[in-house]
Amino acid sequence: AAAAAAGQVVAPPNAVEEVIISGLPASATPDSIRGVFAPYGTIVQLDMVPGAAQGLAAKLRMGSSAQAQWLVTNLNGNMPVGLETPVYVSFATEEASKANNRWSPY
Repeated sequence: AAAAAAGQVVAPPNAVEEVIISGLPASATPDSIRGVFAPYGTIVQLDMVPGAAQGLAAKLRMGSSAQAQWLVTNLNGNMPVGLETPVYVSFATEEASKANNRWSPY
């Protein structure tokens, strides 16, 4: 496999449309998160992620992998309009999805 250019984040092949956004304010709700992130792309699905280390977190399934890539590239470590603190955006992985699925036996 070809190595990624320095500083470029490459989407895992199994989750190119899903991102995890952490560092959200404690007052964040699914509606408020949609309000902040909808201008950046189509949010197909939004799930709150329990037990995140950095503030509240949410998993967003975007309308395309390009939208997800844009969020990771441009918003990670930055403050989107409507928030007062930076957020952290990374691609969701299958392992993270399983870890957040409390009823999974594995």
